[in-house]
Amino acid sequence: MNEFLCNITGNRFDLEDNEKHREGGRRFGFNCRFRAICYVFCKLFYGECKILKDLEKNKNLKGIGMSDGAWANIFQDKFNYINTYYHCEPYLDIYNEEHLKAYKDLDFIISSDVFEHINPFPGVQIAFDNVFSILKGEGVFIFSVPFVYGEHKEHFPNLYDYKIEKNNGKYVLYNTTIDKKTETFDNLSFHRGRGSVLEMRVFSQKSIISFLEKSGFIDITFYEITEDMNKYGIYWRGNSSLIISAKKSAF
Repeated sequence: MNEFLCNITGNRFDLEDNEKHREGGRRFGFNCRFRAICYVFCKLFYGECKILKDLEKNKNLKGIGMSDGAWANIFQDKFNYINTYYHCEPYLDIYNEEHLKAYKDLDFIISSDVFEHINPFPGVQIAFDNVFSILKGEGVFIFSVPFVYGEHKEHFPNLYDYKIEKNNGKYVLYNTTIDKKTETFDNLSFHRGRGSVLEMRVFSQKSIISFLEKSGFIDITFYEITEDMNKYGIYWRGNSSLIISAKKSAF
């Protein structure tokens, strides 16, 4: 029985109980997190959940993604939208002033599970400040990272000039701090496979709120999973690592 409706493609599908979590339930190239991001986007800009592929084109709605997932092609078709990347064109290093000049007066920015990987230097607060700076008044930041309700943890707080090498079958990070001290770390956590994207930190809910508020964001919302979300095959386990939105004030 196909009891769920994909809010991205409009296709119906079913889920096993063991798939009903943040990174599970992948159908048509989209998992629960991807469907939740698009659900929040439609709630913010249309007032209700819509089927993304059925939306009329609106090229007046301007936004970017930060290494977005498979929904990026649909966003590019529907909106004035660019999916940016750190390592290839179109570039966006959120610390790079030249990159930032290419993206101004945006209605929305989507960053899903990216900020846990950005370098701690020159400062995570600066990254949030730069996101704020390229939004227009009343523009929204749609954001997700793995987070906890305990303490924020920076794995490499003094990271500056570093390299990762494989040593005796194990990945090791060698760092030289800004004041020329050397550090070695061998208990590394990678997302999307060993040696791929290094986890730099684990956010807490409090730290996320603090970073956003210090940048000037208002209307910070953590989207707990509702029965309406369930209709679209969006499920979580607990209330950790929820999708978040924050708004830039009009003034």
